[in-house]
Amino acid sequence: MFLAKNPTGLNEVFHLLVAETGDGRLDLLLLLNDRVYAGHDVSWIWDAEVEDWRRWSAPSSVDTRAISAAVRMKYAGVEEDRIALGDTVPEALALAVDRAAGKLFVVANYTAMTEVWEALAEQGRSC
Repeated sequence: MFLAKNPTGLNEVFHLLVAETGDGRLDLLLLLNDRVYAGHDVSWIWDAEVEDWRRWSAPSSVDTRAISAAVRMKYAGVEEDRIALGDTVPEALALAVDRAAGKLFVVANYTAMTEVWEALAEQGRSC
């Protein structure tokens, strides 16, 4: 699980994930919301260098800004059938786990990350 709350943070997470997988594909759950502690303005996702998301195998998105994240993924070149949206963090997590072919990488902003921890605990999982 990785925290990304601005373009620089998301870029750094992305570079770490690319280094982890080399030229391979990876399974990703992107969680983005606009709650008070995460910040109401999520337009920063357009400043992140995420065009290589198109090679990732199962990008998924959820939360109050799921549509914003999905549109950003679409403009990054991710095929629409590889983008899945969940209505809640537990639903998105379950969906991403089901779709993942291997290790699932979770990238979340601050308030979404706390919900992931809670969902994982409720599901008896850990990160």
